[in-house]
Amino acid sequence: MSFKYLILRRLYTIIFLIQFPFFCFALDITDTILTNRSSDCVSYIDNYTANIDDLQNENSFNMSLTISDNFDGFCKITSNGIPNHNFNGTGNFATPVTSNQRDFLIQRNPQIKISITNLAQNYWDAVMLNGVVLDLLSAGCYNPTAQNSDSSGNTAIGCNINDDWLLDPLGSEYTFGADEHNAHTQPDGTYHYHGDPVALWRNDDLLPINIPSPVIGFAADGFPIYGPYIYDEINQTVRKVISGYSLKDGNRPGPDINNPGGTFDGTYIDDYEFTNSGDLDRCNGMEVNGEYGYYVTESYPWVLNCFVGTVHSSFGKNQNNGGGASNNFPRYDRDGDSIRNRYDNCPDTSNILQEDLDNDGLGDLCDDDMDNDGYLNNEDDYPRDETLWAYVYNISFMPLIGLMILTFLFIIFFQFKKI
Repeated sequence: MSFKYLILRRLYTIIFLIQFPFFCFALDITDTILTNRSSDCVSYIDNYTANIDDLQNENSFNMSLTISDNFDGFCKITSNGIPNHNFNGTGNFATPVTSNQRDFLIQRNPQIKISITNLAQNYWDAVMLNGVVLDLLSAGCYNPTAQNSDSSGNTAIGCNINDDWLLDPLGSEYTFGADEHNAHTQPDGTYHYHGDPVALWRNDDLLPINIPSPVIGFAADGFPIYGPYIYDEINQTVRKVISGYSLKDGNRPGPDINNPGGTFDGTYIDDYEFTNSGDLDRCNGMEVNGEYGYYVTESYPWVLNCFVGTVHSSFGKNQNNGGGASNNFPRYDRDGDSIRNRYDNCPDTSNILQEDLDNDGLGDLCDDDMDNDGYLNNEDDYPRDETLWAYVYNISFMPLIGLMILTFLFIIFFQFKKI
């Protein structure tokens, strides 16, 4: 056996042993039930994976999720949109599920504003800790004159948030083909929840639950989303949180061309009114021990109904990395962010906040170098600080990095000692 051959064999062995830990680095969270109640997104920094199935179509998928610290007051969630649980056991999806890569920025220290922000159809409402987005509003409403309306006068598409009698995706009769996780697909195949994901916080084998629910996601304004169980300090017991919304009494006006008639049964979001009869505020949240959060509820509005903080523009559906957005925007506002093209610093990328860090007239979401330090955002570990750009390792990874270096040196020494 030649000396050259021995050298090559040792080198291949070294390369394999060094690279092997990276293939095993992602944490498998298939069907994982979460327990962490931390409201700080850095508590969830890691790489995650899962192997799951589309039950009806008998297709397999690999979930990919990375949560990292952006070192500028934000966490970054990068996800391919595939859940960590099997899906579509009972659904009737219009399009098959596909992987769609998206990035979201989560504010680490969100602040409650004086005024609330309403949900919008051109923004995702939240991203869960399995990387699946939450999209509570439907595009369906009562419109008996629509060509595709059903026998009740309802249409599943073509309506906006300003239309009366918008259908509730989890309403009494119109399910939009949702599966057992209250989810279905966008036209581009994006799997998304319309309410309680029936995952992450619960495991029927462990019921009754005797501890408060964990954080299961983060809303677009940075505040955490908890499962439905809270600790009732008055009664000193754990119970389900109660929404402050109630069905209206009586009947709707109509039926006629504008109103559907019938009883207020939850088919439409206008069937509900805020009565302050539960634990939660209008946005379906409350403060516990000085920290605000939204909660999953078993009745409307299901997860949240508005935002108390500032919605981050990375949740815009019409982002370059967002996809799935409707392109039926008016010509004067082609990205659908309610800012006319001539005044919009990113006319083709939805950015309602119009953030422009370097004041160059180009909005941050469409500026490849938002801090103008000469390094592209995807090469810059401090994309919002012009004085910094070099990579600084997260302290939580330092022991691992040190161990890998020592292992590398140890392998080299003993491999070549054998030659």
